[in-house]
Amino acid sequence: MAAATKPIGAPNPRDESDPLLGAVINGKFRIVGVVAAGGMGKIYRAEQLPLGRPVAIKVLHARYTRSEQDPAFQKRFFLEASILSKLQHPNIVTVFDYGRIEEAEEEAYFMAMEYLPGETLHRRLKAHGPLSTADALALARQIARGLREAHRHGVVHRDLKPSNVMLVPEDDGAENLKILDFGLAKVLADDSEELTKEGSFLGSPRYMSPEQIAHGRVDLRTDVYSLGVILYQCLTGRTPFEGDNSVHILMAHLQMPVPTLREKNPSVFVAPQVEALVMRCLAKEPDGRPRSMDELLQALRECEVALGLSLGPT
Repeated sequence: MAAATKPIGAPNPRDESDPLLGAVINGKFRIVGVVAAGGMGKIYRAEQLPLGRPVAIKVLHARYTRSEQDPAFQKRFFLEASILSKLQHPNIVTVFDYGRIEEAEEEAYFMAMEYLPGETLHRRLKAHGPLSTADALALARQIARGLREAHRHGVVHRDLKPSNVMLVPEDDGAENLKILDFGLAKVLADDSEELTKEGSFLGSPRYMSPEQIAHGRVDLRTDVYSLGVILYQCLTGRTPFEGDNSVHILMAHLQMPVPTLREKNPSVFVAPQVEALVMRCLAKEPDGRPRSMDELLQALRECEVALGLSLGPT
């Protein structure tokens, strides 16, 4: 028997500071607890009724449903939801439902997606430092497979970084990787204006491609660059360009040569063919990078073969 819906905004005996806790959204999702909170919204753990399935609910803060701070944020929220609802792949988070919260007193929107136990790649690297070459290549392969599916639908992620990559434990002891957060995705077939304030940047400075920084043409190779930064970080424990000043990091992506892996971390040894692939991905000009995720996956496979590593699916 489904539980009765408690109107959002009604008193909550467990946490009056957050009226969503204990509420049921649109008669489908009972909010159980808070997973993460940020300036633009919260992510909750919830139960999908009547299935009993655990889900994650991303809720957009009410103030971002209006145009006073970022007029495009609501559009990006719904763009992400609509994109993810179409992308069905083992390496991309699955969205089950999205829309307006019917019971909310103020205008509010939600996105319901699969709940992923585990940790982000960001936390893994922060806790354990560089990965083995085998593990780094295996993770890069899973990311590339997920991005290949997005690219087949004409979608460029544009904000790929370790905090948007979740490592999910499987029953057999293996890990499955899931790409998260398509909030800054670019639909290549859409020629409409960018969904951002004039003069602002879309992306995270340490992982942004030169063409993003220069407001140039964004295509599939933009994600190749960001994946190259992640692979570099997995192998060395650090990103190619670092610092406290975001402007300096952005200018380094545009102008500075990429340090060799040994220059960045003298304690690691990476096979020359693997380093060569990383440097190809990090070419300043998109024409110098692998042209597609298929081409990158083939290059990853060639590295694994050369090193005698077990081959994963492509």
